[in-house]
Amino acid sequence: MTSQLSRTTTLGDNGSCSRLTAATIKRQRMFNSATFSRDPGPAAAEVLRTYWDQKLPIRVDLIAQRMGVGLFPRPMDYSGHFVAADHEGNSTGKPAILFNTNESASRQRFTIAHELGHFVLGHGTSPRDTSKVFASSNPKERAANQFAAHLLMPADAIRMMISQGHTSTNSLADIFGVSPAAMGYHLVNMGLR
Repeated sequence: MTSQLSRTTTLGDNGSCSRLTAATIKRQRMFNSATFSRDPGPAAAEVLRTYWDQKLPIRVDLIAQRMGVGLFPRPMDYSGHFVAADHEGNSTGKPAILFNTNESASRQRFTIAHELGHFVLGHGTSPRDTSKVFASSNPKERAANQFAAHLLMPADAIRMMISQGHTSTNSLADIFGVSPAAMGYHLVNMGLR
């Protein structure tokens, strides 16, 4: 995951990343999922406005950390799991995301974003995410998937990259640090394919 996350593209008028302001840092300490939208797209946009440094691929690991969510990478037989701070088995005292280090970097990033979706959308502790659960028709799982797609592949950033000549699905997937399948699906949902 580290090599995938070390290459960045910065968005902005002057080519530099925006700085985190004192007001943003204060908002970060005060995160409360009750103040965020329960609609996955707007919720992801709010998280990006508050916690994103404007670099691509989006460092979902840093966003989670800035939101006070602990990340626990480990080899497992499932993709990931969100544990609420007040869950009986959580001894960390803060929300936690477990994710599988045996999976590809793009899959790990999507899993973290998906589990972060459970947190932001107020779902509480989520079930362990297997491939069957990720493909589930469960409304909470679908909402977490939509949140992850909007968080990792913001529409405005995709349109900007397309306007700069990055038109292939594979090129966009590489820039955003997602799988070509995830990018292709998101482009179709955006009406760009």
